[in-house]
Amino acid sequence: MRNKKKIFMLAIDALFLAVIIIMTFTPLGFVTLFGIVSNTLIHIPVLIGALLFGWKRGLVYGIFFGLCSMFKAMTSPIGILDPYFVNPLVSVLPRAIFGLLSGLLFDFIKRLPRKVNIPLLYVSMFVMTVLHTIITLGILSLVNLTEISALAGEYYGGVFLFIWAVLITNGVIEGGLAVLVAPSHPAGFVLCLESDNFFLSYDSGCASFSQAHALFKDKPCL
Repeated sequence: MRNKKKIFMLAIDALFLAVIIIMTFTPLGFVTLFGIVSNTLIHIPVLIGALLFGWKRGLVYGIFFGLCSMFKAMTSPIGILDPYFVNPLVSVLPRAIFGLLSGLLFDFIKRLPRKVNIPLLYVSMFVMTVLHTIITLGILSLVNLTEISALAGEYYGGVFLFIWAVLITNGVIEGGLAVLVAPSHPAGFVLCLESDNFFLSYDSGCASFSQAHALFKDKPCL
């Protein structure tokens, strides 16, 4: 049974990593506004992975997200800021922090009653996406302070206006997209094993993740 769990999680990892790769190197994953900053949708599978499988998978998927964006910046940059993402401190580190913190936050929310964890899920999806933008922008500015200051002055008339523009066009918009795809009843999702078959069980009647696990207490759940 333990080997089956490992095989199953390897398949899940392969699926999520494949989705991240496809979104990175096709128009599905990036939208450029005003030719300055690339809006990304790749944070969404990272959030979903962190929600379903915890902080470890959130960290792994976040790192892979960062590696893919770094390679994308190396091979086919889109926005003016994209060349700065060849630096792993800018491309990988913020995404690793994002995936880790998302997983930890979702793990905490799962333990709360349904009346609380459902609205908190939507709020946390939005907040974590905005936080991702803030962390990325902060590290980008610290690592390339002179270049970013000059670029901000050229396009926005100053760093302050540049930061607000990026937060609105990236953080807020991407946060809204994350909320739209958030599961409507996350407390009902439980990953279980039944005999030789793997399945993702859904029961909207569960009041919390702990109750959902209790529903399947006779089955070995992940």
